[in-house]
Formats: sequence, structure tokens, C-alpha cells
Amino acid sequence: HERYQKNRTYNRSGSFVMVMRNSYAYIPENRKDRQTEFFEKRYQDGDYLQISQIALNRMHHDMSLRLLELIPNGDRIVVDIGCACGDFTKRLDNLFIESKVIGVDFVTQGLKIASERYPELVFIRGALPHLPLATESINVAVCMEVLYYLDPKSRSLATQEIARILSSDGYLLVGTTLGNSDRYFTRVTLMETITPYFELVDERLEYLKPYTTIMK
Repeated sequence: HERYQKNRTYNRSGSFVMVMRNSYAYIPENRKDRQTEFFEKRYQDGDYLQISQIALNRMHHDMSLRLLELIPNGDRIVVDIGCACGDFTKRLDNLFIESKVIGVDFVTQGLKIASERYPELVFIRGALPHLPLATESINVAVCMEVLYYLDPKSRSLATQEIARILSSDGYLLVGTTLGNSDRYFTRVTLMETITPYFELVDERLEYLKPYTTIMK
């Protein structure tokens, strides 16, 4: 199957006129507790994913950070949704040196590792489509490899939730894999999910490589 990785940064805006503007695996609502239990057990022995050690992920993160450099630095609040053990959260902290960076994930054991690894950062428990963050309290939201784990209805709710927590001039960076199976987005379905709430700023797409978009 053809697979792409797509990474998009969006900026929340009141209007967008183009046909384009948590982390649970794709399972029914009544099985989410089992999914949480699965990840909690996997993290008991440490960072089993080792995401930052995988070359493709590092390349994906590097591309994402280059897009985020388009956002002016300043006194902002940045949230990393689906932060896992916090490695990319720390890279965000290094980029947004004048900002406060928060990591959010639903796996308690992963958050424990993140807090021990990066005690200078703030990590909280939460999951899309309902985040424990106040309305318009965030300036930059990062959502890497999260949305396609949600069922189709929850994907739309998750996008609405991110729009809720973002300030009126806030930005959203979304990274996701594109594919032909029901689990992944196609380019069309991703646009249909995101564009009712956000306006495109920039994007990247490469075959079997990260695709990144920035929207306003």
C-alpha cells in the first residue's frame, strides 16, 4: 500500500474559503480502557517505543521544527498533544525559548518517564477529544501521529477541541501518515477534518517521507 506521512501546521482563523481551511488506537469507544491498560503495561519497563531513536521519526521531527520556525517566538504557551515520553516536547522547548511548553498524554507511565527525563517541563494527563485545558489558553498546539488513532467521529471532535483551546491567532501543527486503509487519512479526508476550523499556512508532502503543512 502507498503510504505518506503528512505533517501540517495550521493557524486558527475566523474564515477560510478553500476546500481545505488521543491518543487511542482506532477502536470502539467501549474498548478504550483496554487500550489504556495496554499502553500502561508497555511503558512499565521504560520508553519501549524509543521514538526519538528512529531515523524516520527524527527526520519527521526535524521537518516539523523547521515549519514551526515560521511562527514568531515570544511569550507563548505551547502544548504537545500525545507527547509520549517527552523527547519532542523538549525539542519544542528548545525552539520556543521564551515560551512555556506543556506535554499532554493519556499514558500515566509515559508521563512519569517524561517528568523524570525532563523535570523542567510540565506534563499533564489528558486525551483527545477532551483536553484538560482552558478555552483559548494555548498559542501553539502540536499533534504528531495522533489523529489517525481516533475513530472517524472522534477525529472531528478532536479537531474542534484543539480549535477550542487555541487563541484566535494560534497555530496547529499536525503530523500524520496517509494511506489507503480505513485506519489512515487520505489527503481528502484529512482536509475535510481540519479545514472547517483552520486556514492553511504551509505544507510539506513527500512519498514515504514526512509531509508538513502550516495553516493560518
